Amino acid sequence: MRQMISKILRYYGVPAVLEHEGERVELRIFFQPSMSKSWDSMDPIVGPLGQLPGGQYLYIGPAEQEISQGDQVSVGENDYMLRRVETYLDHNGPIYRWALCVRKGGEDTWGVLV
Repeated sequence: MRQMISKILRYYGVPAVLEHEGERVELRIFFQPSMSKSWDSMDPIVGPLGQLPGGQYLYIGPAEQEISQGDQVSVGENDYMLRRVETYLDHNGPIYRWALCVRKGGEDTWGVLV
């Protein structure tokens, strides 16, 4: 399973640069806006002061590359912070790394109740 996921990421993933523990690593990942049904990631959200900034982004990366909460990933011209990370396993060990990200440089709305 791990080899299949790695092959899919190599062929169909987008190029990205991950900053993990002070090192920059080039890799290919799946990266897209979160389509979660949760209230805080629905688009658009309009509050008393106008539309709130965009939501969260989904990261799926290779099992070989460790990730941690607080790491940064650059995709295209934008930088994102990994806010929640998990490793998905099968009976042989890690098969891929998953994270929920927020865009850097704007107001951090992680955990803000609307």
